[in-house]
Amino acid sequence: MTTDSTPSNRKQEPLIIGIGGGKGGVGKSMVSSNLAVQYANNGLKVILIDLDFGAANLHTIFGLRQPPRSLGDYFNSPRSQLADYLVPTGVNHLSLITSSGFVPELANLKHQQRVKLLNHIKGLDADLVLLDLGAGSSLNVVDFFSMCHAGVVVATPEPTAVLNAYEFLKNVIYRIFFRVLRNDEELTQILKASIKSNNDYGIHTVHDLIRVIKKKNGWAAETLQDICQDLSFHLIFNQARKTTDVQLGAKLNQICEKYLNITLNFSGIVFYNEEVPACVYKMSPISLAAPESVTSQSLRTIAIHTFNRVAQIVAGQGAAENFSDQMAHVGRHAHVDFERNLLTQRRLQRSRERSYLTETSADLVSLEEK
Repeated sequence: MTTDSTPSNRKQEPLIIGIGGGKGGVGKSMVSSNLAVQYANNGLKVILIDLDFGAANLHTIFGLRQPPRSLGDYFNSPRSQLADYLVPTGVNHLSLITSSGFVPELANLKHQQRVKLLNHIKGLDADLVLLDLGAGSSLNVVDFFSMCHAGVVVATPEPTAVLNAYEFLKNVIYRIFFRVLRNDEELTQILKASIKSNNDYGIHTVHDLIRVIKKKNGWAAETLQDICQDLSFHLIFNQARKTTDVQLGAKLNQICEKYLNITLNFSGIVFYNEEVPACVYKMSPISLAAPESVTSQSLRTIAIHTFNRVAQIVAGQGAAENFSDQMAHVGRHAHVDFERNLLTQRRLQRSRERSYLTETSADLVSLEEK
């Protein structure tokens, strides 16, 4: 990240990054909260928005048991501005907009509500806005993810999570295609038919889809091709257990290139660390509670490289590294992080054993005295 100061009186819209994934429990909130802290600590003015309607928990990660205001209040006040609902996090340069509380209406936002919220997000006084989205591929999640400058996909390195990540990306791409082709009934019908595995057009991949559409409308086909080339999706594996988990990133990218006509960016891998749930229990992101931990350092590296890649793509410069280069970069860091994390887990294990022995000895003394 190349930022040492926070701009004032900004007129351009902030960089907007959505953080999603096809499966719950992969650690999206952990990743989004810690990325926000890392960016804020580097001088960026950051706003983190919890759009996980119905399962919002970012406020608890920052130690806020009952936020004073939330998106439920925002939608129930038609003339309100989104900036009125910023909540301090205690971290310099970082504010939070929560979705705390049970508000059934938020589960299925109307189109006008999504448009209003997105327009207000674009008008926020910030350098960077991170959207923590819910799990799965609901219309809310897919729409917000597809409307961001870039999207971060969080997955665990296991087959089901990788498959869910692929399905999530497929839903996002098709949602974008439907928006682009919505005024052409014939092309929309082709797009709908292509979703079925056995369709009359012989479409099995996005490349096949573009080929068929090109016969009907060359301009539309070229537009879809440009969209695929311009999409900026960044993969983060969380809760990894071994260095070979990196290879699943290559597998997912191969599938995306073959069937979705897109190339992913590989941001990095975070190994499972028992300190992470301990920090969540203490209601603090690990980047704050244990800034020198291997997980915090891994997230810092991921934050820097993701931001630089997104900024380059948004600026029209293209990615500085191809996927193979990114794989090599992630692999090098993974080997170093794995060894450091292994030492950390062993230290935690020894600490638990000492604690257990101390408690057991105390119990035995107590029994003898009785």
